[in-house]
Amino acid sequence: NGGTDSRVPAVQPAGAETTPGEPPATGTIERKTDGLWYEQGQSGPFTGKVVFTQDDTKWEEHYEAGKRTRVKAWDADGEQLELHAWNADGSPKD
Repeated sequence: NGGTDSRVPAVQPAGAETTPGEPPATGTIERKTDGLWYEQGQSGPFTGKVVFTQDDTKWEEHYEAGKRTRVKAWDADGEQLELHAWNADGSPKD
């Protein structure tokens, strides 16, 4: 799997929500030097959803085979934030 990419902090999900067919992370996920995200203690790249709060912003990130595929964020009032690189539905902008 390679080492951990020290430039990217590990993410500890808080209150991960379950979506049918998409398991939540149960521990910390981190990006390794191969550029993929792994859940600590697992040998394969992470597939699932991570929900966490950072600086009063709630984040929801979806991963498939270790790659981030969708991202959404909401402010402290529950209003969805417009993200530079992501569409409102969470898909990446072209």
